[in-house]
Amino acid sequence: ARATPSTSPTALMSLIPYTVASCSSEDEQHPARELQSFHSQSRGWQSSRFCDFPQEIVLKFGGPVNVQQVQLLSHQFKIATRIELF
Repeated sequence: ARATPSTSPTALMSLIPYTVASCSSEDEQHPARELQSFHSQSRGWQSSRFCDFPQEIVLKFGGPVNVQQVQLLSHQFKIATRIELF
């Protein structure tokens, strides 16, 4: 979520800083570190071709956090059939 100047409930939310601690696999052109910089030129993460499933991405926060919303964006042709968060 991004902070906005309005008074809506989403205005109180902001991006929580994190790093990618590990991932199961990554494509050379779409490494997991792309998830750490959120901007219009970000390419995002993509698993390596012919990888084993399930794929995992581990995020590391600076300390305890209160996550109220998670946003995932999929490519129009590369959509996950299942996503688990824990």
